[in-house]
Amino acid sequence: MQFIRIPEHTMCLITASAMWDGINTSELVCQPALFIADCRVKKISSLFHERQAREYPEFKHIHFPNLTLLPGLVDAHVHLALDGTSAGKEKWHDLSAMAELVDQNLRQSISSGVLAVRDAGDRLGIALSVKQKKIGVSPDIPLIKASGPAITRLNGYGQFLGAGLGDVIGISEAITALRIAGADQIKVLASGIVSMNCFGKVGGPHFSKEEFHLIAEAARENGLPLMVHANSEPTISNVISAGVKSIEHGYFINLSSLNQMAETKTAWVPTVFPVAAMINAPEADPAVVEKTYRRHLKMISLAQKIGVKLAVGTDAGSPGVYHGRSYIEELRLWAKAGMPLPDILKAATATGAMVLGLDQSIGTIQVGKRPALIGVQGNPLETIETLADIKAVLLPQDYQADSHADYGGTIRGAK
Repeated sequence: MQFIRIPEHTMCLITASAMWDGINTSELVCQPALFIADCRVKKISSLFHERQAREYPEFKHIHFPNLTLLPGLVDAHVHLALDGTSAGKEKWHDLSAMAELVDQNLRQSISSGVLAVRDAGDRLGIALSVKQKKIGVSPDIPLIKASGPAITRLNGYGQFLGAGLGDVIGISEAITALRIAGADQIKVLASGIVSMNCFGKVGGPHFSKEEFHLIAEAARENGLPLMVHANSEPTISNVISAGVKSIEHGYFINLSSLNQMAETKTAWVPTVFPVAAMINAPEADPAVVEKTYRRHLKMISLAQKIGVKLAVGTDAGSPGVYHGRSYIEELRLWAKAGMPLPDILKAATATGAMVLGLDQSIGTIQVGKRPALIGVQGNPLETIETLADIKAVLLPQDYQADSHADYGGTIRGAK
C-alpha cells in the first residue's frame, strides 16, 4: 500500500482514473483532478488529462493512473485498548505493552483504509490518553474521537469499560469530569449483551427511563453527545426518547424504534460482525448466532429503506473482531443484507464522519474539506470487494489536529 502525506505548505494536484466523492453517490467522477493548498481541497475538475498537469507547474503532481479515489473510511465503534483476543486487557497495566498494542490497532486500521475512529471506551481511559499524546504511538494514525471510561451500572455488564454507578445522583459530576478530561462523547451501557445460546435473550436494562433521561440531560449540559450501547426493547426506545447521538448495536430492535430513530435523526451503528464472528466460538450455539445476526441484517435493510441514519462500526477489539481487517467483514454483511452499494459507502464515509462530528472536515470529497483519501482498484459501486485491498492512503500533514477540533459544532463547557 502506498502511504502519502500531503505537505502542509505545498500545493498538490492529485489525479486518478476515477473518484467516488460521496456526494453524487450513484456514479463515479471520471479522470478527477483535486487541487490542494494549505491541506484543503481548493478546486475539483473532471475529465482532466494527465498532460494538463504541465499547465500547473507550481503544483506537485501526484497521479494514480489505475485507482479510484474515495473519502477515507470511518469506523464509528472501536475499542483501541482491546485487540480481539483476551490478551489485550492483560496489557493494560504495562504502559509499554499497551502503547504497542494500541499502535498496532491504529496501524491496522490505516492499512485497511480507516482514517477516523470513534473509541467506545475502556476502564482506564487508554484511548483518551493516546489521543492526548500521553501514550506515544505512530504519527500515521487515524483521527480519534475518544470517550474515556464508559458509564454503566454497578455490577452490570461492562465493568471492564468503566466503573459502574450505584445510582445516578452524581451523574452530572461524573460527566463533567469526563468533559474536563477531554472526552469527545459519552459512552453509556444501557443494557446487557446478547446471548449466543438462547435466541432473543438479552441482559436487562441498566437504567430506568427516568434515570437515563437524567444521564442525557447531564450530557447535554456538558455539550457532549451520547453513544449508547442498547439492545432489545423497551431499552432502545427509552434511550432514543432521551435524545442521543447514536444507538450502538441495537440487537432485537423493533420497527417502532426504527421509525422513532428516523423521526429524531438518531444514528444507528449496528455492529453486526461481532455476533457473526461468534459462529464458531466453542461457547456459542451456531444456530442461535446465525439466527440472531440474520435478523439483525433484516433490520439494517429495513432501517435503510425508512431513512434511518446508518453508520458503519465494527466493535473492533471485541472477541474475534480485529482492528482494520474486520471492517470489510462488516461491509460484506451489509451487502448480504441487500443494501445498495452507494448506501453502504455513504454509511462508511459521510454518515460516519457526521456521527464523529467531523463532517465539516472529512467524509466526502469536496471543496473546503481535507484530502483524507483512499485509493482502490476497480469500481466500488460494482462490488464491495474493491475495499478489501486498499492500494493508497493520502493524509494531510497536519491531519491529527482534526482530532481536537469540534467540526460538528459541539459546545464545550457547561451551559
